[in-house]
Amino acid sequence: MRKFFQGYDLRKLPYDLRPIAEFIGLWELQSKSGNTREFAPPDLIDIAINPLPKFGARAANITHSYFDREKNVIRSEYGFMPVKNATKRDPRIHVAYLTTSSEGMLESEDCH
Repeated sequence: MRKFFQGYDLRKLPYDLRPIAEFIGLWELQSKSGNTREFAPPDLIDIAINPLPKFGARAANITHSYFDREKNVIRSEYGFMPVKNATKRDPRIHVAYLTTSSEGMLESEDCH
């Protein structure tokens, strides 16, 4: 019997992370198009809820993996996706996407 990875178990999803529930899981690239030489998308994106931070905003963990033709990992990116839910003062939901690469690059995106 195959074990289910607890990081994808939506029954354990904290309330704060419900806005990103549909992104939790392991995502594999289906095809490449456009300027993929300069801006290559990751071959595998892993968004998991385990482990949860002990303090601060709740966040999902992110791993991007890039493979060569022989399926060897040639680059990785690691990060997290914190969520700030709506409040009476601010009805928007804020989601950030923060990653750092094995090549030393840092990316930060904020959307609401």
